[in-house]
Amino acid sequence: DLAEAAYQTLTEFPDAQVALPCDPCAAAAIWTARLWSDRDGWACLYLGHGGHHPKGSTGYTFTRFEERWFRWPDDRGRLLQLALTAGPEADVYAGCLLRATRSRKAGNALPGLVAWADVDGPWTPQRQTALDRLTGLPVWQVASGNHGRHIYVRLGVEPEPAERIEAWNRRIGALLEADAGWSETK
Repeated sequence: DLAEAAYQTLTEFPDAQVALPCDPCAAAAIWTARLWSDRDGWACLYLGHGGHHPKGSTGYTFTRFEERWFRWPDDRGRLLQLALTAGPEADVYAGCLLRATRSRKAGNALPGLVAWADVDGPWTPQRQTALDRLTGLPVWQVASGNHGRHIYVRLGVEPEPAERIEAWNRRIGALLEADAGWSETK
């Protein structure tokens, strides 16, 4: 019930500041409401099983990686349930843009409302100063991994084409020294 109330509230008031008890389902509902609202499309969860750092490499890989597609917003309950139940056993990722079909290929993303950056490593005073330069735009953050965070910036009330969102993602990524996760396919 809390997750549904959070979803409905944030769909109606996407820039509202929200403080909820530590309820993971409600937090996930808020995230989806801010990213996708009640617009139609395909949402994808990516589950990485057996995540590890291979010897002699700085990368991170999985023994198995799978995609699970959900019709949005009709299947939002199923998406949230899988994200929360898979979390203890797998790394769970979600595509930031809804898709026209069950494909994450470039050119298949629907317009979106939010730009993003994946910031790994310590949150430095320089990064905070850089983030503060985005005054006037609604910004929210989500903890990611041990020391990372995802930054989300609401661009406006009308959805922007994926190409414009990618351009925003590149600028925000450069501003915050973020990972190269700016593509519409991420």
